Amino acid sequence: MAVDWTWAPGPADLIRQADRTRWTPDNPAPDLVAYLVTWEDIRQGVPTPSRELADRLGWKRHRARKLLERVKSDLADWFAQKPDSATPKSAQPDPVITGGSPATGAQTPPPSAQKSPTVGAELTRTPTRTDNSNRKNKRAGQAQRLVQMKLVWDQVNTFRKSVVPGARALRLPEVRRKALGARIDEHGPDSVLVVVKYVLTSPARNAQWLREQGYTAPENWLSPGNFVKYLEAAEEGAASVVPDQAPADGAPSGWDDYPLD
Repeated sequence: MAVDWTWAPGPADLIRQADRTRWTPDNPAPDLVAYLVTWEDIRQGVPTPSRELADRLGWKRHRARKLLERVKSDLADWFAQKPDSATPKSAQPDPVITGGSPATGAQTPPPSAQKSPTVGAELTRTPTRTDNSNRKNKRAGQAQRLVQMKLVWDQVNTFRKSVVPGARALRLPEVRRKALGARIDEHGPDSVLVVVKYVLTSPARNAQWLREQGYTAPENWLSPGNFVKYLEAAEEGAASVVPDQAPADGAPSGWDDYPLD
């Protein structure tokens, strides 16, 4: 089915005009400009890898990936909010004769004499087709989310077993599952394996210290602050970065929130 692109967050010509600026890490694109440019790219069917988008906007890659996820989600929400042409229009009320019933004109009791509903009584409404559709979409979204988290966790276990001799599969209880879902929502599913590979195999001094101290459990790298640090370190090639001097306790300089935030 053809997609109707009759609406966008802004005029296409103004979006392209804003995109002419050469953005750099020292002069990154503002969030609004980046959002509009990304939306227009997707609208035009232009391939938009996160790495190329990050270079173009002067952003870090994980930030560009989050922007892509948001724009794609907004687009999906927009397409989902189509008016239901099958919904009948509300019927016009019959004319009411003052003090009488609509059909006969018979006198009705004054408001003070009419029976009021019991205080606290529940008012019920018949579920509409839209309500049922929304519930189905919500259940389908929850099912897809669980499947996605399981796939990501299976990748984590597969990689961990390949680099840690005798490693057992990590369980995914509710606490870990919530943290995993939050990190996927924030940084995308691919970011999880990037962080795990950094923690378990990176030759960077920071990653080596984590392994030496035994800070490789999911509770460490799934915590919000640590996850962002490890992700940025992995994507920026932190293998070549060695602190000038580590603190007395051996923790890498500037990384003082081990094992949790």
